[in-house]
Amino acid sequence: MYPSTEEGCPFCSRHAEFEAENAKQIRASRADFRKRVKAVFEGNSIKLKTDQNYFLISTEWVDHFKDWVQVSEIQDLRPIDNSPLLVPEDAEESERGKLLYDPSDFSQPDLPYIWATEDDWKTLQEHAGGGPAIMVTPILNQSW
Repeated sequence: MYPSTEEGCPFCSRHAEFEAENAKQIRASRADFRKRVKAVFEGNSIKLKTDQNYFLISTEWVDHFKDWVQVSEIQDLRPIDNSPLLVPEDAEESERGKLLYDPSDFSQPDLPYIWATEDDWKTLQEHAGGGPAIMVTPILNQSW
């Protein structure tokens, strides 16, 4: 009997309203979270300072994080996975766990990681977990 002139199911209507409100709350919560770690969301937009601790985060995970923030249908924020930045476990034992990239080489155009402040790293860890933590303390050339 389409199109129907009858009112929709009251249960279905309430359920749809609940789902819409829930999605709205998820978007608001994630937007707030995005603001708290704005530099991570925007990529390498932080200005590095000499002798301050930073953390490297895989851009693969950052891309997932951006999708999670923007798409309320993505339910779970995956744990941070920095393994793509490290020499794999099947490499020679002396090389395992070392960085694949030199964080002091700023000439590389498309790095597979972003720099995050210690506060941003802690906030992300509280929400997502994962790792491993890759802490870097840059020593920058002051003439830059």
